[in-house]
Amino acid sequence: VIKDAVSLMNKPLPCDFDAVALGSMARGESSPYSDLEFLFLLEQKDDTITEYFETLAMIIILSYRKLAGDEAQIHGH
Repeated sequence: VIKDAVSLMNKPLPCDFDAVALGSMARGESSPYSDLEFLFLLEQKDDTITEYFETLAMIIILSYRKLAGDEAQIHGH
């Protein structure tokens, strides 16, 4: 999902980063109905980089919601 979101940004990554899963995702207990908790560890930070990763996070969240909605429809919820 992150690679797809980066490609949707249509801009190169401004710095190296790690994505860290939190909550049920980190415990391997997530489901289509789980909330999505994660953070980015950035190599460097400035306003442009912060804006990039805030936008990236929104794309990831919206993509996850779409996937969860598609999954719910498949299972009749």
